[in-house]
Amino acid sequence: MDCKELVQKTKLYLFDMDGTLTDTMHFWDDIPERLLAEEGLRLTEEQSARIATLGLVAGIKYIHSLHLSPRADSFGYEDVVR
Repeated sequence: MDCKELVQKTKLYLFDMDGTLTDTMHFWDDIPERLLAEEGLRLTEEQSARIATLGLVAGIKYIHSLHLSPRADSFGYEDVVR
């Protein structure tokens, strides 16, 4: 069976976007630091600890609230999921 047939015959697709079936949170752990490092910026230990408790949208808003640089102030969802 080729891929097109498989897709046509599939009746259900399951997406685990919140880590219920598989723990995927570790994939997101270093994203804020990587984004900021691209701009030559770093979070303090306190800021890193704070952002670790936040979800994606709240984490982006938190970075904006720090006013680290004009670029960091404009980080958006598309920067995180690229």
